[in-house]
Amino acid sequence: MFLIQPGSTPLREGDSLQFVFGGQFLRIPAGVQADVEIEMELVGRKGGTVSFSHDLILDRRQQYLRTGRLGVGQTVRIRYTVVSQVVYEGVELRFWVEAVNMSGLEIVTKTARINMSSSKPTDLPYGLTEYEFQITRVQE
Repeated sequence: MFLIQPGSTPLREGDSLQFVFGGQFLRIPAGVQADVEIEMELVGRKGGTVSFSHDLILDRRQQYLRTGRLGVGQTVRIRYTVVSQVVYEGVELRFWVEAVNMSGLEIVTKTARINMSSSKPTDLPYGLTEYEFQITRVQE
């Protein structure tokens, strides 16, 4: 399931904080493995930077948070899995940017998805397992 469709989101000049996605309020049943994959790129003609944040809310508590800075031409890639032992209600995954210099910039969503499947007891431990949090320059 997409958290946001792949594509471009123009960043509004003058906004100090802008959500790119959030507000899903999903339900993760007990015994389910939820795989999250996010890849976002900052593009713009004149350069610029933004601060970004991604978090995961389970049972109204922030369980995971990653922050950083992206310059034009950089990509952030985040991958993790949540294996539920109990039912999680109101699950929310959010990604937002904060102004450093947002004039003429866009966030390009390459992927932002969550895939849920049955978990086997021998797969992963219950809770959150992070696989990747990386900021790289896009190869030209």
